[in-house]
Amino acid sequence: MIAGAPAAESEMEQLLARIPMPAFVIRGGRVVASNDRFCAMLGRSRAELLAAPDPFHAFVAPEDADKLFARHAARAQGHDEPEEYDFAMRARDGSPIPARIRISRHEPAGPGAFLGLCTDERGRARTAQLIRA
Repeated sequence: MIAGAPAAESEMEQLLARIPMPAFVIRGGRVVASNDRFCAMLGRSRAELLAAPDPFHAFVAPEDADKLFARHAARAQGHDEPEEYDFAMRARDGSPIPARIRISRHEPAGPGAFLGLCTDERGRARTAQLIRA
């Protein structure tokens, strides 16, 4: 669902629902849309995600929150920032969720909107541990 854009709501919901990985749209420093996979990854409801005034500090691990916010702010101002990177999200219980994000401008969701595609890296971390053992 897109917060504050009823006409585009249905189209964005349909687009995000078809993306086979956790996905969200952020605009103005707030999550304005997300798919069910992103909600499940964080263990949060869509309403919680959309209502968060500061999703960077609410849903990103403390050690990564400021860095991600700075990257987002710079990207929103037109500066070149990495389009793909690793970081830790924060589960409802506060535990870290290793993740990889790919982010790009997404003008259909409005000026200054970005589409984020996430990969839950918990499975990869477990596999790497098994290989090393």
